[in-house]
Amino acid sequence: MSQMNSEQYREEKRRAITTKNK
Repeated sequence: MSQMNSEQYREEKRRAITTKNK
């Protein structure tokens, strides 16, 4: 797919972990 999609996918996963930790 696109490279931007990969970056957003990693950012969303990292945001999910931060939200879960909070």
